[in-house]
Amino acid sequence: MPTTHSITADSLPEDMQAHPHAFGTFRGLASQMAYIKSMGFEAMQFGPIADADWKSGSGYGYNTTDFRKLQPLYGNDAEFALLVDEAHNLYS
Repeated sequence: MPTTHSITADSLPEDMQAHPHAFGTFRGLASQMAYIKSMGFEAMQFGPIADADWKSGSGYGYNTTDFRKLQPLYGNDAEFALLVDEAHNLYS
């Protein structure tokens, strides 16, 4: 659990279409959790990860279309669960 003096990593997707397994995907982040922890980060914060209308030009997914669905550009439910499990394993 982060303290009032914790260091938080903030993640937003980069060029997701050109790099489908880039650092900004759930799978990419899960594969880098040990590295993120080694840099001293104690928590992870995400920008919007819900399904959003990226075509509208709102940028970074702030035009949410379904709060119950994950943004497919980041990955699927199983990949998000993998990220959460990896974070819990490293930080608990």
